[in-house]
Amino acid sequence: MVYVIDASFFAASILPDEQKEYALQFFSSIGEDDTLYVPHLWWYELGNILKKALVRKRLEYSEALVMVSHLTTLKISTDSEYGSVYTGTLLRLARDYDLTVYDAVYLELALRMGAVLGTLDGNLKAAARKHGVEVV
Repeated sequence: MVYVIDASFFAASILPDEQKEYALQFFSSIGEDDTLYVPHLWWYELGNILKKALVRKRLEYSEALVMVSHLTTLKISTDSEYGSVYTGTLLRLARDYDLTVYDAVYLELALRMGAVLGTLDGNLKAAARKHGVEVV
């Protein structure tokens, strides 16, 4: 199976005070034939989530580094789409579904990859469902 996961969904599996059982189950059930796709943006969002957790003293720096090191155990493929046509598509999706362009990145990637979308964002879930994208 092919999945696109956003940073909030991943964070729900690693941050101790935000863990959601279904996110934990999802990541523990990823199989050998499953692929996780993320946009480049995901890496920056994840870094920012971890930085905020450090500032709020929800994590120690050493814990954040362990979490980052565990990313190598997941088969994450980073999409490299960019350019004016891509940005136009993102702008259209953001406008049509009242999404941020950042959230539209995940919808566009799920649509292009024919993937299941993992997100906690309500607007993004609704937009994905309107396009027939399965949501975790």
